[in-house]
Amino acid sequence: MSEIIRLERVRDYCHRHHIDCPNELVAVVDYSSVENMRLELMSMGFYAIILKESFEGQITYGLSKYNYSNGSLLFVGPNQIFGIDGGVEPAPLGYALLFHQNLFRGMPDAAKRLSEFKFFSYENNEALSLRENERETILNCITDIMNELKNPQDQFSNRILANYIMVILHLVERYDERLVTANREINHELYIKFNEILEDYYSGDLPEKLGLPSVQYCAKQLSLTPNYFGDIIKRISGTSAKEHIQQVTINQVKKLLMDRSLSISEVAYKSGFKYPHHLSRVFKKMTGVSPFEYRRKMLRGDFY
Repeated sequence: MSEIIRLERVRDYCHRHHIDCPNELVAVVDYSSVENMRLELMSMGFYAIILKESFEGQITYGLSKYNYSNGSLLFVGPNQIFGIDGGVEPAPLGYALLFHQNLFRGMPDAAKRLSEFKFFSYENNEALSLRENERETILNCITDIMNELKNPQDQFSNRILANYIMVILHLVERYDERLVTANREINHELYIKFNEILEDYYSGDLPEKLGLPSVQYCAKQLSLTPNYFGDIIKRISGTSAKEHIQQVTINQVKKLLMDRSLSISEVAYKSGFKYPHHLSRVFKKMTGVSPFEYRRKMLRGDFY
């Protein structure tokens, strides 16, 4: 990985790309005015909302990758690592709105709200896809900010700029909720398919051949990346995909334990565990008793 460039101030970013910066706390970068872009990893001491209209691909974001498609919005919070590692290329079309949290000094409600917007979190690993009318609305807001920055700066300037930015952030919340609502039904179907994959896995001899089912295996069956698949399952069920797989596996173990002809070792292998002691450790952690104790109590009718 290349050196991570640290940019503390909005002005630092502007100067690095040879752009005027009339306000210390806010800037709009029109990439059409930038001749070439350095492809580098950076960490900034301020917020950035980036709309690139001629770029698609993956951007490094923290320790993972951020999926970006044409015309989407990318969000970067202070001190987060992001960018593309290495090289120089012609600047893409689009804009970057840069703003420092000190812009909201004297506006405690807005400053508190700023820290609550989830799309500036590392947990967010996909750019926000916009409809055409949504994109136009965001661009209109950015134009308003650009026009305000052209005016002579006075005692009202920063508050006006802060309010324009807050409008954009609330619009993003609306668009993000629209996507969540639209995807809810799709995600529910995916959750059903996830359970069907696990049911099919345990209905045959895959546990003995492949071992315990993994998040990677299930994601591959659904043609999804493991990270994206895990995010969806967590959002739907409130538990991680790994935890859900573990619970399904333990339920399978419980069924097999009812077959008195199977030894604990055979139950372990049929469930996908490589070693019986691994089964015993996981089973006791999740149920509070060992597989042997569970079988004994079930056969005596102590559990219901």
